[in-house]
Formats: sequence, structure tokens, C-alpha cells
Amino acid sequence: MGNLEYDREGIHDRLEHTGVPDEDLPLDPYALEAPEEFFAVATECFFERPDHLEAVFPEVYRQLKAFYRGPDALHA
Repeated sequence: MGNLEYDREGIHDRLEHTGVPDEDLPLDPYALEAPEEFFAVATECFFERPDHLEAVFPEVYRQLKAFYRGPDALHA
């Protein structure tokens, strides 16, 4: 995938200004430390909570789905 395209500032704003505890955020705030960390954290969410990721960050979900060829790709 090389580059996961996402609106870093938009996602940062959405994570920073939710007013909910970190454990209830749609993605771990650590995802914003570096592009590599965003990819790792988003990938974890993609496999553990795909419906949640799709609802909150549909653009990221679509890119990861294309990269992994669907949430069942590892089980094929």
C-alpha cells in the first residue's frame, strides 16, 4: 500500500475534540504519531472492528479493504 491516503488534520481534529475518554475513541490517538503508526492502528481496527471503522472513517476503511481484499482475506 505504501501510502494510506487520509486527511491527517481532519482525523486529528475528530480524535482530539470528541470529549470522550481515549479508550472510547474510534482510533487510538497514537495513530497520529506518524504515518506508519496510523497504518498499524487503522489496520488493527479494520480487523477487530471493521463495522466501526467503516462508520467512523469510511475513506480509510475503503482503502484498507482494497489493500487487504476484504475483512475475510486472511481467513481464505
